[in-house]
Amino acid sequence: MSKRTEITIENHEVTIIRSGAHKLLPDAPQRAWCPFCEQEVTVLTAETVAQVGGVSRREIYRRIESGELHFNETTEGVVQVCLTSLRALHE
Repeated sequence: MSKRTEITIENHEVTIIRSGAHKLLPDAPQRAWCPFCEQEVTVLTAETVAQVGGVSRREIYRRIESGELHFNETTEGVVQVCLTSLRALHE
């Protein structure tokens, strides 16, 4: 008789974005529908993504225009960036 050993490895990723008392972000993350992902996702304003990422707002808008980042625009004209697409850029 031979023995068989099976090993299962699971990886989990957690992204923590804080706002409020810690004030790491100028605005709080929100949930919104991403038409590209076709699901509800966490979003941040383009300005916040630029600030946290250490890049210019123009760079964020360039990536939106090229399709690298998903976005939606609120009725007030605020551009919100899908964090799912942002994470995909860094994988």
